Amino acid sequence: MPERADSWQPRVLHVTSALDPGGVETWLLRLVQSSDGFHPVSAVLVLGEHEGLLAPQFRSLGVKLLRIPHGGNWLRFVQRTAKRMTDTGPWDVVHSHVHRRSALVQLAAMQARVPLRVTHSHNTHGQDDTYAWCLRALGRGLASAVINSLSHQRIACSTHAARSLFGAAPAGRGEVVHMPCGMDEQQFHSNAVLPNGLSAMGLRQQLGFAADAIVVGHVGRFMPQKNHAYLLRTAAEALTLQPKLHFLLIGDGPLRADMETLARQLGIDSRVTFAGHRLDIPLLMRHAMDCFFFPSLWEGLGIVLLEAQVAGLPCLLSDRIPPEANVFPDRNRHLAVDVSPHRAARELVSFLDARRGDHFPCGPTLPTGYQIQHNARLLAAIYRDSSSGQSWRERAGRHEQPA
Repeated sequence: MPERADSWQPRVLHVTSALDPGGVETWLLRLVQSSDGFHPVSAVLVLGEHEGLLAPQFRSLGVKLLRIPHGGNWLRFVQRTAKRMTDTGPWDVVHSHVHRRSALVQLAAMQARVPLRVTHSHNTHGQDDTYAWCLRALGRGLASAVINSLSHQRIACSTHAARSLFGAAPAGRGEVVHMPCGMDEQQFHSNAVLPNGLSAMGLRQQLGFAADAIVVGHVGRFMPQKNHAYLLRTAAEALTLQPKLHFLLIGDGPLRADMETLARQLGIDSRVTFAGHRLDIPLLMRHAMDCFFFPSLWEGLGIVLLEAQVAGLPCLLSDRIPPEANVFPDRNRHLAVDVSPHRAARELVSFLDARRGDHFPCGPTLPTGYQIQHNARLLAAIYRDSSSGQSWRERAGRHEQPA
């Protein structure tokens, strides 16, 4: 089949969970915003009960939103999803971001006769390992086998993420395209500029911090992966060593109420701010935080960790974080998250003492490949090559280094 003209715009349906301010969803929004003559996101199919807080921004940028609620068995889910794809299509590409649930998505895409099926791994476990009703019947190993069989292209944000979803053999054979989730640094810096009349001290006062507070920040959905209970127990120990500390936790999720209760039980609720979902994270990272604490039990990459580094924050990060996310290792320190909270607190206070006052310069600094524009160009090449008759392995070798 001959190559289509460069002006060809494929109809691409991305599949994800609720469009709340999480890593994948924020990355998708940046992908839409980065469009420069090529539109890598035509529509988003949301799996879940609500569209999410970012949904209005997607709509304002011309992205159509579809939704499939949870419910029923996995076979019925596949049938309903395939029908939705057929009724709203035809689609040139289905690009799935829902970890092992992608097996069901790609079964539906095959039924809907979508010519290019892309599965994207963003995590090393995936929230669906614990919470997805559909996987109780399908099974993790079978899900990965189905994904490998039905996906024309496989993408991962890190080597760990590639091995987790697709297996060690495909990752080792170079069958997976390695694409760290990028960001627009210039836009990030623009969003970090203080509004006229507001100083950094004024912002911190608005958030309820004391004038001499040392603010430790964290951004993440309240799920087991983010290890909030360990963070709070470490905070309680650290406050006995450095009483000026204040912890700013941004995000929401099913464990938030439990963590607020734990903070009260530990007697540190006055020194912990649960800020909920915020859309001004660049501003808060740059002007309200003194360091970033990221004790995750697992991550596919850790997009907010990239943001914290671009914001100039020194970062104390879990030893479970993929090495691709630690782009400025000389600024950061690893913490083994299997150590006791008491020992972790000593590490945190020591790190703060060593980095006191370190706010690194803002400026374009990420290595090549970590820019959202790079991601958009790579996806454009993959999507456009869907009509070339080449295998996904040939496309992977031509466009990017494998994971």
